[in-house]
Amino acid sequence: MNSPLVSVVMPVYNAEKYVAEAVESILNQSYTNFEFIIIDDCSTDNSFEILKRYRNSDNRIKLFHNETNCKLPTTLNLAIDHAVGKYILRMDADDISLPDRLVKQVEFMEANPEIGVSGTWYNVFDDGMEKMLYHEQKPLEHDMILIYMNLLDNPIGHPTVILRREILKNNHYPEDMRNNAEDYSLWLTLSQKGIKFANLPEYTLSYRLSKSSLSQANQKNINLTLVEVISYTLTKLKIKHKKINYYLNAFVLPGSLFSKLYNMLWSTYVLKEIENNNRKIQIFPEKELSLFVRELSIVNKLIRKVRLQ
Repeated sequence: MNSPLVSVVMPVYNAEKYVAEAVESILNQSYTNFEFIIIDDCSTDNSFEILKRYRNSDNRIKLFHNETNCKLPTTLNLAIDHAVGKYILRMDADDISLPDRLVKQVEFMEANPEIGVSGTWYNVFDDGMEKMLYHEQKPLEHDMILIYMNLLDNPIGHPTVILRREILKNNHYPEDMRNNAEDYSLWLTLSQKGIKFANLPEYTLSYRLSKSSLSQANQKNINLTLVEVISYTLTKLKIKHKKINYYLNAFVLPGSLFSKLYNMLWSTYVLKEIENNNRKIQIFPEKELSLFVRELSIVNKLIRKVRLQ
C-alpha cells in the first residue's frame, strides 16, 4: 500500500462539543490520499470516546492518547513524529475545513516546490458557527509575509497551514513557550533559515471564535511575543524607543479608541521614518515595505480626516 501524500494532524483537548464536526470535515474531503493523526491530550471530557468511535469506522485515522496533559506544542510534535506524508496539514478540533481544502492546498504546494510553508484565507464565525463575523485575509507573497511577521502580526493562520514534513526534521514547535505563540515562533525560526512562505487566496476553513478558545484566552501573552519581535525589528531600523511605543500602541496592542487615535496620528511620522531608514539599511525590499506603509498610512489619513471634521 502506498504511503499517504498528506498527514493531517489534529491535537484535541476537551473538545467534545465540537470535535465531531472537525473530524467529519476532514473525512469528507474531496481529496482522499491522506492519513489523519489525532492525539487526545488527556482530555477530561468525552472527547477521546468520540474519537474512538470515528477511529473504529475509518482506517485513515491514527488515534493516540497522552497519559498526561502535555500541552499543544508537545502534542503537535508527537503527532508530527507519527506522520509519514510528504506534507503536514494542520487542523484544530473546534474548526471546520471546507470540502476542497486539501485538494486546493496540495495542488498549490505541488505546483510551487520553492514554498515550504503556506496558509490560506479563512472565515471567522461565532461559537455556534451560525454567524460569520468577518473574512480573514492574509498577505500572499513571501516578502510581504515577512514584513507582516516582523512589523505587525502573525501572517500565517495556524489552523490553515500546510508545510513540507522534511522542514520539521530539524525544526520542531518550541515546547518551552509559555505564551501560546508556538506557531509564530516556529515561523520566525524558519524564515531566518530561508524557508519560503505563501498564502493561498482561497477560503478553506471556518474558524470558530469561541469565548473559551485558546487564542482568545492567551491573546495578552501572544501580544508580548509580538511586541518583543516588532520592537527588535524597529530598533534595527533605527527607530527610537518613544516612537516604537507610538507604533505598538497604534497597530499592535489593544487600547481605548482615544488611545488608538492619538497613537495613530503620531505614527504617521514613524511610518515615514521606517520607510526612509529602510532605504539606507535595506532590511526589507523597498517596494513591498512601501506598500505595507501605505496600508497603515491609509488608516492614519482616515483618522485625521475624521478629526478635522
